[in-house]
Order: sequence, then C-alpha cells, then structure tokens
Amino acid sequence: MSPEQIIHVRMDELREEAQRHRRARRMTAGRWWRRLAAYAERRAECASRQR
Repeated sequence: MSPEQIIHVRMDELREEAQRHRRARRMTAGRWWRRLAAYAERRAECASRQR
C-alpha cells in the first residue's frame, strides 16, 4: 500500500469512529432526558397528592 492509501484508510477509520461516538452520545442524551422527564413526572404526582 502506498502512503496515500494508508492515510485514506486511516481517515475512513477515524470518520467511522467519530460516527459511532456521535451515535452513542445521542443515545445517552435521549436516555438522560427520559430519566429527567420521569423524575419530573414523579415529583409532580407527589406534589399534587400532598395538596
């Protein structure tokens, strides 16, 4: 393989890795927001029962 081909392969690998990281961050963010919404819902239910 020529140096240009090696660089091209490495850049493709880095691009794919970055895509995997972005996908993982989006999934984690989605779970965080769902947990936050569930927590807020529980707090609202608890507050409405105390009135």
